[in-house]
Amino acid sequence: MRLGARSQKKSLPENDAMTHRFWLMLNQSWKDAVEWDHPKMEIEQVVCPENPGHRRSGRRLTDLSVILPSKHAADVVWTWQSELLVQDHVLVFIRENDLTGLTAKEVSARIQRTSTLTPPRLWEIQVTGWGGMAPDAGIDIVQSCPTCQYREYSIANPSRVIDPRQWDGSDFFMVWPLPRFVFLSDRAARLLRDSRFTGMRIIPAEELPIKPGGTVSPGLLSRWMPRERAEALGGPLGIA
Repeated sequence: MRLGARSQKKSLPENDAMTHRFWLMLNQSWKDAVEWDHPKMEIEQVVCPENPGHRRSGRRLTDLSVILPSKHAADVVWTWQSELLVQDHVLVFIRENDLTGLTAKEVSARIQRTSTLTPPRLWEIQVTGWGGMAPDAGIDIVQSCPTCQYREYSIANPSRVIDPRQWDGSDFFMVWPLPRFVFLSDRAARLLRDSRFTGMRIIPAEELPIKPGGTVSPGLLSRWMPRERAEALGGPLGIA
């Protein structure tokens, strides 16, 4: 079952946007990250005919399936691949508070080493809100392949990856080229902190855990969000 994308807020006037503070939602502890149920998963394999070193995994071709260590999952669950999952009551909270910038799709889950226990119902949160690509962060393309569209980016100033003028006003949003990180508006961060949901922590966005000069290779935007949204945002940037 796929729930429709939340409507996006309009971009704020520049003076209003500059007054906002932004946050980052992270896993509480990576020791609690869950595994994919690999036999049920099919992943696109990208093979570059020009450069064998650019062979890599692409988009998931099947819905997400995971293995839980027990029936006692946290409210917010993360996979080792950085997918963000939430239990039913968390999704209800998100909807009731009109938090925007996301879609939710039901996840197939099973409990490790048993077929008798029923796992909690989980939803994968796909971020559709957009924060653009901040010029003040010093983002450069250090490798690029026109054949397979492989790109490697360096980030000189990770503490400045958010440009409020490019933010579309969504409560959940993505900054390129960092699709594995879930950024939050101040309102969303406040609501989620007050909820005391387990399995997550929220830190200031300027404390993004990437070293200056670090590199990332995120693939294409369609790997990380619904294709239609990815094409609308990434088409003009050549990253769809």
